[in-house]
Parts: sequence; C-alpha cells; structure tokens
Amino acid sequence: MSRPLEGLTRGVVRFPVCTLLLAGAAVAVAIWLSVTQLGFRTSRGELLSPHSDYNRRWLEYTKEFGDKEDVVVLVEGEGRAQIVPVLDDVCRVLAQRSDLYGAVMHETDAPRLREKGLYYLKPEELQQIDGFLDQAAPILRGDWSQLNLGAMARWMGEAMAGGSEAQRQQMLAAMRSELPRFVGGLHAALGQAGAYRSPWPDMSFSSPLANESALTRLISDDSRMGYVLLRLLDEDKQNFAQNDASITILRQMIGEVKSRHPGIKVGLTGLPIIEYDEMRSSETSMTYATVLSFLGVLAVMIVAFGGFRHATMTMAALVIGMVWACGGVALFVGHINVLSIAFGSILFGLGIDYGIYFITHYLNQRKQTESTAEAIIATSRTTGPGILTGALTSSIAFFAAGFTEFPGVAQLGVIAGGGVLLCWLAQSTVLPAMICLTDSDGVKKNLPVPLNLRFWLRPLFAYPRLSLFAGTVLTAVAAVGMHYLKYDYNLLNLQPEGLESVELEHKLFSQTNRSAWFALSVAATPEEVLARKEAFLRLPSVERVVEVASKMPTDVELKRPVIERIHRRLATLPGKVPNIPVIPSADLDRTLAGAQAMMSSLPDADQASANLRQLREMLRHIPPNEYQRRVSEYQQAMAGDLLARLQKLKNASTPEPPRWTDFPEGVACRFVGKTGQYAMQVYGKVNIWDVEPMAQFVREVRSVDPEITGNPLQVYEASRQMKQSFQHAACYALLIIVPVVLLDFRRLNHTLLAALPMGVGLLQTLGLMGLLDIPLNQANMIFLPLTLGIGLDTGINLMHEMRSRRGKYQGAGNAVIVAVVVNSLTTMAGFGALMIADHQGLQSLGRVLTIAMGCCLFSSLLLPNLLVLGRFASDEKTSDAPGEESGDDLFDESDAPTEEPSLLLAA
Repeated sequence: MSRPLEGLTRGVVRFPVCTLLLAGAAVAVAIWLSVTQLGFRTSRGELLSPHSDYNRRWLEYTKEFGDKEDVVVLVEGEGRAQIVPVLDDVCRVLAQRSDLYGAVMHETDAPRLREKGLYYLKPEELQQIDGFLDQAAPILRGDWSQLNLGAMARWMGEAMAGGSEAQRQQMLAAMRSELPRFVGGLHAALGQAGAYRSPWPDMSFSSPLANESALTRLISDDSRMGYVLLRLLDEDKQNFAQNDASITILRQMIGEVKSRHPGIKVGLTGLPIIEYDEMRSSETSMTYATVLSFLGVLAVMIVAFGGFRHATMTMAALVIGMVWACGGVALFVGHINVLSIAFGSILFGLGIDYGIYFITHYLNQRKQTESTAEAIIATSRTTGPGILTGALTSSIAFFAAGFTEFPGVAQLGVIAGGGVLLCWLAQSTVLPAMICLTDSDGVKKNLPVPLNLRFWLRPLFAYPRLSLFAGTVLTAVAAVGMHYLKYDYNLLNLQPEGLESVELEHKLFSQTNRSAWFALSVAATPEEVLARKEAFLRLPSVERVVEVASKMPTDVELKRPVIERIHRRLATLPGKVPNIPVIPSADLDRTLAGAQAMMSSLPDADQASANLRQLREMLRHIPPNEYQRRVSEYQQAMAGDLLARLQKLKNASTPEPPRWTDFPEGVACRFVGKTGQYAMQVYGKVNIWDVEPMAQFVREVRSVDPEITGNPLQVYEASRQMKQSFQHAACYALLIIVPVVLLDFRRLNHTLLAALPMGVGLLQTLGLMGLLDIPLNQANMIFLPLTLGIGLDTGINLMHEMRSRRGKYQGAGNAVIVAVVVNSLTTMAGFGALMIADHQGLQSLGRVLTIAMGCCLFSSLLLPNLLVLGRFASDEKTSDAPGEESGDDLFDESDAPTEEPSLLLAA
C-alpha cells in the first residue's frame, strides 16, 4: 500500500493550493447538502426494525389507534377537594389551545351515554319499569288526582273486591310489600310537619350510571394524586428536542395554574416529556462537552507537539473531514436519528488519530532532511500504510454494525464507518497540503520539538520483564471484576438526575402502583375483550386492565322495543305537579280501617296492622286545619317525587342505542380503533423498568395474547436487541478485521500481536467496570466498536514501526510512542468531557471510554517490551520500508538534552 499512498502524497505536495481549493469546494458542497438535504428524526421508532415481530405488532397498533403518546399532567394535594378544582383548571386551559393539545381526558364522564342509560339494565328490570308505568298509566295521561289518598284507597278496595282469586292474592302480596312503605311515609308526614318519606319503589335504572359517576375522575385510591392525560397534536419530526413549541407552551400554562393554586404540586411526565427533557439535557450537555473536549484535545496536542501551528492544522483537517462526512450522510442516507447523531463525537475521537500519527512521524522525518516535501513523502511512505490499515480496521469495526438487526445501530455503523474513511482522507491530503504551505524548506529552528515521552516512560521500558509481569497481574486482578459486571436495562437511570418528569414517573409507580406505561392488547369484539380481560387479571404480574368495550350494553335489539315504549309513555310529562285535593279525615280513617282489617287476615302482618292502628290513632288527635295542611303537603311532595323519578327515567330513555361516538373523544381515541377494534391497557404490578420483573410480565401477558404490544414490551425487546446488536457487531468486526490486518502484515503472529493491546484493554475495561460498579447500558455500549478501532489502531502502528526497522527490534521510538500516547489522551480528553454532562447516559459513556482508552494505552505501551523479549525482528521480506532506516534513534535520542525544552513546555 505504500506506493499508492506515496503517489497520492506526491500529487498533494506538488499542487498544495489546488488540493486545498478542491477540499474547500468539497466543504462548500457538503455544507449545502447538510443544510438542504439532511434531516433529523427524533422518533425512537426510527431505531427499530419494521420487520421484527415486536415492532411489527406496534406498527399495526399505531395504524389502528395512532402513534401519539400520552402526556401526563400530575396534580398532588391533600385530598380530593383540593385536587378536583386544579384538574378542572388544567382542562380549562388545555381547551383554550385545542390546536396544540387533543384527546384530553381526566374523567370518563359521558353525558350522551347517560341519556341512553336504560340500555344498561337487564331485560327483566326494563319489564319491571314498564309494568310500573302500566300501573301509573292514568297519571301519565294527565290525571294526577289519582294520587289523592282517597282515590288510592278506593283503587285498592276495588282491586281487592273484584277480579279472580288469583288477582286478589296478587294484590294482597303487593300490599304486603308496598303498604308498609306507604304507611311509613304517611306516618312521617302526619307526625311531624314538613317531614317526607318516599312511598315509591327505588328506580334501579339509576344504579349503573351512578356507579360510573363514582369512577369518572382519574384520581388515585388515596385521593392525594390526580392526573390529566393529553396528546400533542403538532407533527415536529425534525428538531432534536421534539415538540419543543407545544411542550414549552404547556409548561407555561401549567406554571400559571400552579400560581392560581398555591400549595398544590403540578408537574408533567409521560414518554413525550421524558424524551423531550432527555434530548434537551443531552443537547445542552453535548454543547458544553464539545467545547471542553475541543479545548482539551487541542491542549494535549500543543503540549505533545511542542507548538501551536501543527496542532491547529491537524484540528482543521479533522473539521474538514467531519464536514465531508456530514455531506456524505445527507447525500447517501438523508437523515440521522437519535443514535446516529453520535457519529460526530466518534469522528472527533477517531479522526484526529490519523493526523496525530502523521504529524508525529513528519516532525521526526523533518529532522533528517532539509525538504519539507521529502519529509512529507517519506512519512507517507513509511507511516501511511499503518495509518490506512488503522483507518480501515476502525471503519470496518463500524461497518460491521450494518449487518445487525437493529436499524439504529446499523445506521450508526454505516455513517461512522464512512466518516472515519473521510477523516482519514482529509488527514492524508489536506493536512500534508497545509504543512507544505506553512513549513519552509531548510528552516528547522521554527519546527516544534515533540515531547520526549521515552524519558517520561523510561522506567516502563527499562525493565520489560517486570513491567510485563506487573501488567499481567493487574490484568488478572481487573478480570475478576467481570464476575460483577451487569447490564442496566432501566432507561430512567440514563436520564439527568433531578429531572421532574423522571421523578414523577417514579412517583406514579411508587405511590399509586401505576405507571404511565402499559401493555396494549387489541381484540375484535367486546366478548373477546371481556374473556381476555378475565385471563389477564388471573396473572400474578398484572395489576389491572382498563378497557371500555364492557361499557357497551348487550342485548340491544331485545331491549330497544321496551325502551321505545317507555320513551313514548314519558313524552308528555308536565313541567310541575298540579294541586291534588285532600280527602276528609273521616274518609281516610275508614280507608285505613279497611286496610287494617285486610292486613289482620294475612299471616305475618301483625306489625303492619299495628302500624295502621297507630296511624288511625294519630289522625284522631290532629286538628282539622292542621290535617288539611299536612296531608296536602304530603300529597304534593309524593306527586313531585314521582314526577322527578319519571323525569329522570325519561332522561335516560333515548331510544337510539349507545354508540362509540357517545364516548368522550379522549376515551374513544384510546380504546376504539379506526376499524372498530378494541384496545385494552394492561398494567403490571411490578416496576416495568426492572428487567427481571419486566421479563416475567412480558412472558405472562404473551401467554394470554401473543400479539400484545405497548411501550413496556417495545423497551424490553429493543433494549435486548440493541445490546445483542453491539455484541454481534463486535464479533462481525473481528471476523472481518483480522483478515484485513493479516493481508497487510502477511504474518499471523504479527496480526495477533497487533490485536493484543485491544484484547487486553477490552478485558481490563470490562473488569474495571465490574469492580467500580459501572454497568453496561444502552448509552455506553458504543464503546465496543470504539475500543476495537482505537485499540487495533495503536497495535497496528506499533507493529508497523517494528517492521520498518532492520535487524533486531530494540524498542519503540519516541515518534510512535508520542503518537500512541497523544492519540489515547486526545480520545480520553474528547470523550472524558462527557462526564460533566447532566445526562447520566452521557456521563456513563464518558467514564467507560476514558477507562477503555486508558486500558488500551497501558496495554499498548507494554507491547514493545513483549516484542523486545520475544526477540522479534523485521527482515527484507516483511519490512514495511525496504532500504529505509528509521530516523528515530531509540535510546540515545531519548536522553538528549535537545529535548529538554519540550519537557519544560509540558510542565
């Protein structure tokens, strides 16, 4: 590979201005493509494969019910009396912005269903009501005088005297059940002025609607927490923090509600809010981390190179390569997602490596020649193949992710792999062109002197056996931590600490045992819903099932004729009760005496007979005027009571059967699909964020409905698939990288030695993570391909440096040591800046990558000692630079006083 690279470099140094102009034109095109063509997709669904079973089920659900997630407005107070006014206030302000917020639900009240309440009664209950209206037919026709006590008594007497024996016995049975209620009401009216006790039977039709009304509001069992559900209507798919405008306005509105209700806590949670807060926190953290990492990397390079100019040129070439990469993404992919956006940080950590290797070896070559161009060409010839092999292995490590089943990881791999190659191209063309224009031939006094790291690391190289033994012991100790390494599936542990939306999600589950997330089961018929609901509730991990299919009545066609007849009979009810004449007291006494005589003839009627006797005695002691007033008041109250009951019955007797359009929009859109399918929300008893209870929940609900879906199942499956994808990507990368490196070295032992720092560093990293209780998670799993790329890169360059020498290998030269150390330190500075982030996932990524780069650096510095002890040597056949002697004196130069200025600069 040295000859093609040398030819490319000769063209660059011959036409440096033209090279920079072409690079600048490419930058302009890339910027134009990025601005006009590059989109951003924040939906987590973009990360998932539409062909996976779990995501296919979710996509089918969203086609039927929509893909909008619920936002939860949580209200906390001392009790229901405090919470309800706040909930109403929240709903009022939400209604004012119906353009932004829809499907608002804080109660399941359905006024249109109450108008059809009779459909919720059993057929026999409707027959009882119809029979009662038969008895009240004269009254319904307008003859309210039938409620006169005398008329009622005559009616009972005629009913007892006439008819068959069976009808007489039926009347006696009715009197046995209803007369005590009638007598009790009359006794209360005559015994105390203004007292009224209803003689009418209970209207059972009101009970179903009363039960519904008791459960209308979404309030916790202890009445200390209530919530409102809503959905964001705007379609914001491009901003990094999705739905920024609507969430910002919503928080302003909630703030106004809180100011009107001091002492009440009001907050927001739900998946859209958690994702928004996560993205906003990540965006802020990444901005600060990027500035800090840029300054940190630049500082490391200035100290290592002993000057500002070459460090700045290296950074400039990196920026050009990253811009090219953005243009390539816009041209060939068209968008990035919440995972592939990390490619910028990856390129910043990897892309700088190639420039560091080039600059380090160029400065070493420049000391041996007066010509800048010749030094650049010699660097390309001797070091270029190693740099290219490192770039290829790093890009392959990411390209291998493209073979995984997780689209988010696959896209990140393809984008990062292509970006690595473009950064290598920029460092191999733009950087030499800039050096050619800025470094004058023959002038060496202005050239920086790289830091003499062999002097700093002399103890490590002076005792190779001891350092290898110590490294082996430390690796063995670190490897013990592998036993304690775990994977954290809980996404909430990745969010910034103190985030309100995350704390409220925890509070929802810990205080109410209810989460904003639930599994979703879809059924075709109400009967299927009820059967499946019963099966779900028998599962140990299921807390409750919410559905509305059971709210639709059954036997509609059987009930409809009876309800229509009831509605017709009640159509002409008066607005108020007319005056009813009062029967003389003597006539009422005779009526009661007849009733007493009849009751005396019945078995088990002694108490009723005694009550009638007591009532007659009371009548004899009431003055006539008082009697007239009390009986009139009782009759009017009794008639008004009956009218109110009939009016209530009329209000619930709409003949049209209930339909789904009668439900509030907030209820119907969540539980009834576009084609009439029914959804059930299945809530777990366990915390869905803990993987073991979640696995049990998933396993059990799938035993009832194999096609069940929902966010908990999506998160569970996606987390496992993402973890497996990174693991598979690492395996695929190794399978591809080893042959590539073998093709470069053409010797298996050299290939394995080049991979040794990466393998040992990875083992040390995983062990230290276990010892330090740093779990693997979805945020830091990306360290696997990064460690593969950077670890192999250092090993490959160390082996190329060994192969470039003739004869027995005596140790690594200062140039390659500086390159390896500076590469690792710049990567640690770049990714270590993430540790200042509020986002715990980014913090975790920064910690893990810093540890990984430190371990790979430590292992890489031990490789030269292993090569020395193994008496490795390069011959004419394997030499990477035949006929060339390295200009880097291994031992004498490390102690030369000419290097002291760089030590002072480093200090």
